[in-house]
Amino acid sequence: MDNIRLKIHSVICNLFSVTEDQLTDSTGPGQLAKWDSIGQLRLIMELEKAFGIQLSVDEVMSMNNIGDIVQVISKSSGDPESEESESTTEQTKVVYHPVRVPPQIFWGKGCTSALKSVLSGRVAIVTGSSDYVVKIQERLAVELTDRCELMFIKRPSGEPEEIGCLQISRQLKDFAPDIIVAIGGGSTIDAAKLARLIYENPEIDLNEISGLLESIEIRKKTTFVAVPTTYGSGSEVSSAVAITKTGHTGKTILVSHEILPEIVFLDPSYGVDASDNILFSSAIDALTHAVEGYVSLVRNPVLESLAGPTIRDILGALKNIVSGEDRYHSIEKLCYSAYYAGLIQNHCSVGLTHSFAHQMGTLGLSHGIANATFLVPVMKYNADKVDSYEKLSHLCGLSSAEELIDSISEIVKATDIIPDANTLNQILGKKEQIIAGAMGDITFQTNPVLLSRQEVEIVFTNTIHGLLST
Repeated sequence: MDNIRLKIHSVICNLFSVTEDQLTDSTGPGQLAKWDSIGQLRLIMELEKAFGIQLSVDEVMSMNNIGDIVQVISKSSGDPESEESESTTEQTKVVYHPVRVPPQIFWGKGCTSALKSVLSGRVAIVTGSSDYVVKIQERLAVELTDRCELMFIKRPSGEPEEIGCLQISRQLKDFAPDIIVAIGGGSTIDAAKLARLIYENPEIDLNEISGLLESIEIRKKTTFVAVPTTYGSGSEVSSAVAITKTGHTGKTILVSHEILPEIVFLDPSYGVDASDNILFSSAIDALTHAVEGYVSLVRNPVLESLAGPTIRDILGALKNIVSGEDRYHSIEKLCYSAYYAGLIQNHCSVGLTHSFAHQMGTLGLSHGIANATFLVPVMKYNADKVDSYEKLSHLCGLSSAEELIDSISEIVKATDIIPDANTLNQILGKKEQIIAGAMGDITFQTNPVLLSRQEVEIVFTNTIHGLLST
């Protein structure tokens, strides 16, 4: 066991840039600067690689500190010393679950009127291209011209791609802003985050980075302000961004807490003029974050308690909007629920639904619609093998996992956002590419069930054939 402990210490020291004298058996998440929920995910992956093993769901869930890790891996490796009584090493376990949120959050109808109190100097405002964003630009130009030197940057349409982000970063370089404001949906906020990353770190080559970004500092030149105008992506509270690199078909996920915005405005009035299609696809995205975040292998009990109320609010708001009832207050619920759902997924990661959805960008599917396509089938498959969906259903005030899945299935059907037969056939035609990309996606590692290649194909094929037959 001593050899196993030394090897685990080596992995932890290399991964978290610490020395062995900083480690004891009681050291766990939250006690080292880099050992947070994202660090825990990476540690699991590095341990599996170092020891040539695949950890089960129960094993991962039991790893609360180094002592637990030694016991789990010793048992997996057949070390007889691991069977000794736990009473010989009894100690109080203290587990930390750090929660990271933007330092300043403004919320409520019309709260963006406070933008003029936080903006000064040279301000670059990155937006999408919708009509109502143009109206926002006009208002801000009137309100802020006397206080700030403004530059408006319209991002390329579609989800964030390397070329478009590089284009925005060049505009930022020419303008040299003090503050970057992203006003729009998740794609706009993500594109602005990436452009800021490149602007502040011009030596970065996007083709050479992926996954967890270490030793990258961002807040050297600018402050980042996020103003979501659609409610689902959670980008305003996310430490991750998704980008499609040139020559690639699936999304690459980049993760660093440095990416988290410093200031967020949650103003539900921006959603009033959004189309039902945008509202529905965005809300299903948020719903998927809350569901998959709760059942993820990465635990954060502080945030798990938010999952039930968040799911209830999203389902209730969607039912009201579908039936034409109480639209504004339903949109207000979606605005705040999307933030909470984003907070959950940012600390707990997500699963196979997202692994599939991240491969759909080149087919022209929005992320929310891609999630709507796979969420229910993935839930059904996972729920047969783990009890976390049963527990989640009780938090939602429902009697069983089956009732939760049925409730979500009904609302997905009611929103009518599932792709048409032509698009589904295109997805089916890219089966091999999509499955390979999904299994290589960082979110695949945190699905509550670790699937084989054959099992992933079964879920994928049954999903698409099932939708084509309805």
